Amino acid sequence: MLLDSKVLVDCDVDAADLHLLLKPTIRKEFPFYGGKLASINEKKCIQCGRCVDVCRFNAITSDLKVISRFCEGCSACFYQCPNQAIEMLPKLTGVWYESETRGGTMVHARLNIAEDNSGKLVYEVKNYARKLANEQSIDLILVDGPPGIGCPAISSVTGSDFVVLVTEPTISAFHDVERLVGLVEHFHIPMGACINKCNVNSEIAVLMKEYFSQKGIAILAEIPYDRIFNESQLKGLTLIEMGNKDFPKLITDFWEKIKRQLIGKD
Repeated sequence: MLLDSKVLVDCDVDAADLHLLLKPTIRKEFPFYGGKLASINEKKCIQCGRCVDVCRFNAITSDLKVISRFCEGCSACFYQCPNQAIEMLPKLTGVWYESETRGGTMVHARLNIAEDNSGKLVYEVKNYARKLANEQSIDLILVDGPPGIGCPAISSVTGSDFVVLVTEPTISAFHDVERLVGLVEHFHIPMGACINKCNVNSEIAVLMKEYFSQKGIAILAEIPYDRIFNESQLKGLTLIEMGNKDFPKLITDFWEKIKRQLIGKD
């Protein structure tokens, strides 16, 4: 590992995968209540069926039972109930963890299938990571963010000192990274770029480099496609741990460029 003192955060809560590489030992586990679930009070219910009529998700049966997996927590039934017989209760939608890994402390999470509010869960995870960093006098928090520009990506980016854009030379990835650049610019956060699999399409790679140059975004690394990435994933090891003669230096140089960006020397 390149760093001894850091807190790792996996903010891709919809499809978390950092744990597959680092094999964390969970120290603490926390429930995440990110939604609401309708509950009918049978003592107050007057059997009018209004809740069945207004529910667009078919989450309430004709005999006035709530099907929890269908309920979207929209509260339409709550507001339409003439006798206040419906409550909106907190819904357990995920879980997040404080773990120990061979790379240091890691905070990560898992959102339950088909649940929303992943941006809120990312916020909880990042806040807890800051708390741990303060308690342990750690200056660096490394966040592995999700793809796209949706709520979890926005929540991952906000409050950061520097963003590394990881992309690859394909048409769809080029389109996505342009949108992500717009998002990071909106929050006025410095950024640099890493072109992964840079050798799979040289024409688009050139266009990407031209784009980053026009935007004043430094290219911190160009990483070629190599089968060692598949091998390292299968073995659950980082490229540094694999001991390949070429890639450890490439990754080390990548990190040194990030550090220079962080301290404003480049």
